[in-house]
Amino acid sequence: MDFVIAIPSYRRAGMIEAKTLALLDRHGISRDCIHIFVANGNENNTYRDTLGEGWKHIVTGVPGLWRQRNFITAYFPEGTYIVSLDDDVEDILRLYGDPNRNRVRKPLHAGGLVDIINDARMKMEEYGINLWSLNTSSNVRDMGHTLTYSWGLCNGFFWGCLNRKSSDLRLLRGDGHEDFERTCRFWRPRR
Repeated sequence: MDFVIAIPSYRRAGMIEAKTLALLDRHGISRDCIHIFVANGNENNTYRDTLGEGWKHIVTGVPGLWRQRNFITAYFPEGTYIVSLDDDVEDILRLYGDPNRNRVRKPLHAGGLVDIINDARMKMEEYGINLWSLNTSSNVRDMGHTLTYSWGLCNGFFWGCLNRKSSDLRLLRGDGHEDFERTCRFWRPRR
């Protein structure tokens, strides 16, 4: 797999195991590329005790989500394809059926997550896009089979980027705003 998964997590060892890590396992994503970023040494011990020995990339970062996101950027080499997920993502739904009626949301087929991640990278490189994310809406009217290349919020629950260590991409505004800030900072063209 030509990407790394970065999951910031705090005091949710049981939740990450039951939700995000279970989702990644169902989609066949290797544990070797999954990195769980925790706030301190005590958290690291708790996650290791809860998750067991199969998780070799539990990384002690820093407290605070926006600071942890900056730590993740500094942690991985320039150009690394980073896919970031929240620690409470249970499933990814896809819209099936006629686009005009009888649309149904169903869980993405097993292995489909890898297809999305690889397709997103190809589209980023093809179109010079700096950032991608999935639609957060559960309303079938807002879910389409099309991609949007225009301005819009890249929500923080599931997104990807090619790592750039430019100081103008560092988050500065604090928790609660990090997805808005990241979207604005990444919107600028690559240099």
